[in-house]
Amino acid sequence: MAGKGGFGRPAGGLRGRRPGGGTSAGGSGKMKKRIVFFVNSLTGGGAEKVLQTLLNGWEGRGWDISVYCLKKEDVPPGYPRNIAFRFLLDSLRKGDGFWTRLKVKAGNKLKLLVYRHCPPPVFYRMFVRGTYDVEAAFIEGYATRIASGSPNPDSRKLAWVHIDLAANHWTLPAYRNAEEEKRAYRQFDTVVSVSRDVRESVVALAGPLRDARVLYNPIDAQAIREKSAEFVPQRPEGKMLFCASGRLVPQKGFDRLAEACRHLVQAGFSFHLWILGEGPEGRKLKALAGEWGLQDRITFLGHRENPYPYMRAADWMVCSSRSEGHSTVISESLVLGIPVVSTLCSGVREQLGDGEFGLVAGNNTQDLLRALEDILTGRADRRDYGERALRGGSRFDLDGRMSALEGLFETTH
Repeated sequence: MAGKGGFGRPAGGLRGRRPGGGTSAGGSGKMKKRIVFFVNSLTGGGAEKVLQTLLNGWEGRGWDISVYCLKKEDVPPGYPRNIAFRFLLDSLRKGDGFWTRLKVKAGNKLKLLVYRHCPPPVFYRMFVRGTYDVEAAFIEGYATRIASGSPNPDSRKLAWVHIDLAANHWTLPAYRNAEEEKRAYRQFDTVVSVSRDVRESVVALAGPLRDARVLYNPIDAQAIREKSAEFVPQRPEGKMLFCASGRLVPQKGFDRLAEACRHLVQAGFSFHLWILGEGPEGRKLKALAGEWGLQDRITFLGHRENPYPYMRAADWMVCSSRSEGHSTVISESLVLGIPVVSTLCSGVREQLGDGEFGLVAGNNTQDLLRALEDILTGRADRRDYGERALRGGSRFDLDGRMSALEGLFETTH
C-alpha cells in the first residue's frame, strides 16, 4: 500500500513524462515502454545498489518505470526521482490515530493472508495495479513469487537471482512449498544469475528453464571513485586497518570475522576493524565483541549513505561471507584499488580471478584467520595486492554491462 489514500498510489517520486520509445502493452499507438520492478526492499544490500545504478543509468531513456516494494519505506536519495514507487504493505507512523492504525493493520493482514494461502496469480490480480511491457523480479524470494503471478501473456518476464541458492536457500519461506518455488521460476522468459555458481544453483533448484543466463552486475566505477573522495575519515594511527561492509546477518559471516579477530588479539597482533552496515545480528555481534574484549579493536560504524571514504581509508577490505552471489563490496573495493581478502564462496573466483586480483581464503574461520595472519605478518604484501585490485577493477565495463541488461528490456515477445 502506497499511503493512506489507497493501494498503488505513487510515493517518493514523480512519474516521468518525457516522450520516449516503446509500444504500450495494449498496442494502442506509440507510447513509452512500461517497466515494473519488484523488490523486497529499497535498501540493505548489494542488489539494491545495483538497482540504483541501473535506474540512474536509464534516467534519460524515456521509459515509464515503476518499482513495487514489499513494505512502505522512505525512498533513499540514490534513486532517480522520476520513478513511481508503490508499496504492497503499509507502515504505521507516529501520530497515526486509532482508526488509521486499525485500517493499516487490517489491510496488511488481509494481504498477508492472501499471500500465504493463495497462488501468486490471485495476489497479483488483487494488489498489483497496471499493465506493463516488461515485469522484472529484481531479487529472489518474495518479489519473485509475486511477479511470477502476472496474468499478462504479452509482457516479457525477467527474474534476477543474487545469491547461491544451494549454499543459502533463504527463499523457501517466501513460498507455500518447494514445488511452488520451482513453478515460479518457470514462469519467466529469462532468469538472470549474477555469477556462474548462482546460475548452477538456480538450474539445480528449478530444473530446465527457458533462458537461464549469467549477466554481471553493473558497477559505476567513476561514481564510486568520486564519492570516495568526498571526505577523509579519521582512522586509527599506527595500526593495520581492516574494513568489512554488509548487512549484519549470518550470511555475511561477521561472527567468524570477530572470532578471527579474537585469536589475532590473543596472538599479539596490532590492528583495527571497521564494520559498515546494520541488521538483525547487530546486537549479538556487539555483545560478542564485548565478551571477547574487542571493544578497542572493532568499531561498528552502522549504515553510512556514502561508505566509500571509509573503504578507501582502509588498508584491506575483508569479505567473510558464508555465501554470496557476486559481491558488490568486492567489486567496489577493486574499483578503488583496495586490497581484498575474501572467503571462497559463489562469484569470488570470477571476481578475484582465482587469486589473481585478491587474497582468497577457505570458507571457514580457521582459513580466514590464516589469511589475516598472512596480511599482518607481511606474507601477503599490501602494495602487491593493491596493484592486483586495480588490475581487477579495470575489467569493469559499465557501458558494456548496461548495454547487455538494456537488451533484455528492449526485447519483446
